[in-house]
Amino acid sequence: MEMPCGAAYLQLLFDDAGNPIDYVTLEVNPYFLRTMHKTREAVIGRKASSRVSPEELKHWISIFQPVAMEGASGSYAMYTNSQQTKFTVLAMSPKIGYFCLFFTEDPEYRKKIEI
Repeated sequence: MEMPCGAAYLQLLFDDAGNPIDYVTLEVNPYFLRTMHKTREAVIGRKASSRVSPEELKHWISIFQPVAMEGASGSYAMYTNSQQTKFTVLAMSPKIGYFCLFFTEDPEYRKKIEI
């Protein structure tokens, strides 16, 4: 039985000056793929900048940089423009420069926008 929770393992990417500029997806679970309506080929090894707007990328980096670099794990309520839904997300870092996301979708929000 699969747990209804998305999971992703990601790596923060930096420019030559050491500023975070993007992140790449290293691994995801099947729930992630179903929820995001993606295939493994469309996600694994791909940069976030290939899937989200520059504004949204900047927003996500501002949240995930402290997690990946300082171990500032936390729980966040997030809305994605690309999926037009809300998620509850737990973020943590297994080692410097990397982070894991575990999320559940807010089914009530999706029902509201489908009406």
